[in-house]
Amino acid sequence: MAFTVRDFEDLTRLLDQHPEWLEALRQRILTKELLQSPRTLRTLSTRVGRVEKGLDRLNEALGTLTRTVKALAKAQQRTEEEVKQLAEAQRRYHEEFAAYRAETERRFAEQAARQEEVERRLARLEEEVAAARAAADRRFAELAEAQRRTEEQVRQLAEAQRRTEERLEQLAEAQRRTEERLEQLAQAQRRTEERLEQLAEAQRRTEERLEQLAEAQRRTEERLEQLAQAQRRTEERLEQLAEAQRRTEERLEQLAEAQRRTEEQVAQLTEVVHRLTERMSRIEGRLRGDEMETEYRTLRRRYRHLVREPHILSAEEREALLEAAEARGVIGPEEADALEVVDVIVRGHRLEGEGETYLVVEVSAIVHTEDVERAAERAAVLRKVFPEAEVRAVVAGSDIHPLAARMARDRGVWWLKEGRPFPPSEIPIPS
Repeated sequence: MAFTVRDFEDLTRLLDQHPEWLEALRQRILTKELLQSPRTLRTLSTRVGRVEKGLDRLNEALGTLTRTVKALAKAQQRTEEEVKQLAEAQRRYHEEFAAYRAETERRFAEQAARQEEVERRLARLEEEVAAARAAADRRFAELAEAQRRTEEQVRQLAEAQRRTEERLEQLAEAQRRTEERLEQLAQAQRRTEERLEQLAEAQRRTEERLEQLAEAQRRTEERLEQLAQAQRRTEERLEQLAEAQRRTEERLEQLAEAQRRTEEQVAQLTEVVHRLTERMSRIEGRLRGDEMETEYRTLRRRYRHLVREPHILSAEEREALLEAAEARGVIGPEEADALEVVDVIVRGHRLEGEGETYLVVEVSAIVHTEDVERAAERAAVLRKVFPEAEVRAVVAGSDIHPLAARMARDRGVWWLKEGRPFPPSEIPIPS
């Protein structure tokens, strides 16, 4: 698409809407190379054609840039959605893990309480068994003592029997007492056997209780083994969750790296847009500079406040002037080349008094220090050609840079703004 007048109007409207662009545009209007552009309308037309082609390529690049920025925006949105999903999954994992941990701690507390109760009961049982065993031991000691006494009595009975044989008269009575004593011993023996039976029954019950306690201990150990296995599975699950957490952190790190690359790409795209903006600024400056140069080359009234009857030297007049000066040896080839590329040379009469005045004019949309320097140096060369005439260095433009204004004051260069001349001492310095 060619760069038309309507496009130029659109560009002007954009600059009106964004004054900060206009300021950036003013800072980058013209370079040294652009000031040495062709002086004819044919060359201007050729450059406008090249500008139109450049704008076509610029529009294509801007279209590609717009599509790339939209794609990056969509990718950024998808990245943010994935991060939100990962954060939600992480939150659910923490909630589930906290509930599972609370349930596990509660069960461990209950099991510990039951284990303590079993241990207390077992301790009481052991105490009861020890007491019963001590009582049985005492009873056995009593029975042994009774048996010893019985044996002593039998011995005495044997002695009595011997004495009975000796004392036949006392035998019946001794026999009766012996039978009574034996009856008592039989009853005592029966009671001893009953007590031993009771002790045997108690021993059996004790063994059954111990068997029950052993079975309970076995079940307790099995339960503890189950709890140990559950604890091991819990630790394995925690290990899996830790691994999942590590993978999540790695994924987040990857997302952060992708975000960093996205930001770098956006920064690169921003730099590309900045360069394209500068390029458009240079193109616009080139167009304005060429337009202003054409005006100052063709409109003599621009110089009516500097000289009377201003005459703009044509290319042929300038060429003849330089050839004659070079032939006389007034200036050298390099100085002639410098005067050949001056934007405008004007010949006129002084506003007051007699005598010719020459103006060496450098044209720029915004006057910079290099414009002031070129005007001053080339005016000095032209003074060699016309030592009797007044030669003024002039910079023409709609605006002037503060450094250029200071340099113009120091080097005696006039500033011509839209036909209004400012002497060097009266050039305003922009803030």
